[in-house]
Amino acid sequence: MAYMNLYWKVESGCNMGCVMCFRDHTRRIVRGYETKLLTEAKSAGFSAIILTGGEPTLRDDLPGLVRECSSYGFNVRLDTNGINLNREYLASLQEYLSILGLPLHGSTAQLHDSIARRQGHFEIVRNISSIATELGIPVKITTAVSRRNIGDAQNIAQYLADEIHPRIYGLNGVVKRSLGAKAYGDLEIAQAEFEELKERLGQGNYPFRLSFCSGRKDTERAYIFVNPDFTMSITSGDSEEVIGDLKTESLECILQRTVVDHERHMARSKATSL
Repeated sequence: MAYMNLYWKVESGCNMGCVMCFRDHTRRIVRGYETKLLTEAKSAGFSAIILTGGEPTLRDDLPGLVRECSSYGFNVRLDTNGINLNREYLASLQEYLSILGLPLHGSTAQLHDSIARRQGHFEIVRNISSIATELGIPVKITTAVSRRNIGDAQNIAQYLADEIHPRIYGLNGVVKRSLGAKAYGDLEIAQAEFEELKERLGQGNYPFRLSFCSGRKDTERAYIFVNPDFTMSITSGDSEEVIGDLKTESLECILQRTVVDHERHMARSKATSL
């Protein structure tokens, strides 16, 4: 059975503090199993590796990981906040990256920076996306849709059309799983609200592909993760369910005993890939 996207959380730390952050601070980084992972992921039929975190650029060996993933024939997406990127860094990855993922949570610096809790980050996203486009690296912009910005979503889409020119614009509804132990009642939006937003944006004529992920409805047992310590997990309910440990098991064995919603997995993978 073929798979598409495998999410590899290469780092648990981050240099931002977004209000809806879902990263797991507790997992230590383990090294030495990278080749095993990529070899077995290729054999299992995965076609894309999404390098994520935490913030993956905190790893000094990230460029090497990008190149290694590409050498196995994977499409490689780097999901990053962009803070540690510059033209030289991106140029060194130009040959190996299939797509660069960046966040944008508001159509203005004031709104975005307040959600990202990092002053000046709005401009960082704008500048890095511009550099990536100049280098020929496709860009995917993602908005975490919450009560703080759902009313601004159409403005964000228009800003992207006018200024950023991404290939894909993804809107992900914030859910309890995204917020860990935090109180989430003032952030999470109802399914009906997200569907209304989806309908409104779907009526627009934008120069990029729209991708919508409403939360539990679209993610249940669809996203497969490799964690920084090489354990594996899958989206399940309000959390991620640990399904195995690559340090002691093969990826094939882990997948054989794991219930994956394959149809949903493929649909979500295709929606966020070129």
